[in-house]
Amino acid sequence: MTSKNLTRFLTPDLSLKVGSKTYVVKPPSRESGKIMVAINVAGVAAFASVTEACPSCGRSGPLEMDESMRALVEANSERDLGELSLGDTYQEMLADGIDGPTLEKLEMYAFYYWTLGEAAADQIFEETVAAPKARKRSKSGRSTE
Repeated sequence: MTSKNLTRFLTPDLSLKVGSKTYVVKPPSRESGKIMVAINVAGVAAFASVTEACPSCGRSGPLEMDESMRALVEANSERDLGELSLGDTYQEMLADGIDGPTLEKLEMYAFYYWTLGEAAADQIFEETVAAPKARKRSKSGRSTE
């Protein structure tokens, strides 16, 4: 019998560099993945309920959410997102004394990385977390933007 090497098709670890240390986050378990997808669906539904109509499809208002997804979110509402998105590495980060705001950014990046992929996680992170660029001031002291 021949053996198939499927390694190149498997989800790689996520490496997160913080200062001089690189943390290696293993892909989430199937159960943690399901919970994170449910949380993401709930977030999209909540966001859609407060936004204007979609310019592409015209849909507006709350999105319907599958009852099993809703149940997963409710059953895990007390869990820390870092436990889900960072797995065992979360405890290592806590033990290393990573501050709360930094830890929150790491767990959110990992959350989007595992649920939407690297490109989407990078884009969301850049748009929502990256420090806004300082505005240029004119000689009069007023903003030029």
